[in-house]
Amino acid sequence: MLKLLKYGIAIIFLLALFVRVMGDVSGNDSSSTASSSSNKQVQEAPKDYAEADIDVLLRDLTPPHA
Repeated sequence: MLKLLKYGIAIIFLLALFVRVMGDVSGNDSSSTASSSSNKQVQEAPKDYAEADIDVLLRDLTPPHA
């Protein structure tokens, strides 16, 4: 009975490991596609907020409305 329990735990562990590895493999494919499309976007120059007003900071923080 104890051997059966050990084998059951080992099988569950291996299945969980397999699912994790397959998720990582499929996740890398989609993330590489997303990163290549984001590389094509124009990158903005960093903004200098040394003497910015709080209203300017809040305006720049909020996304523009479509």
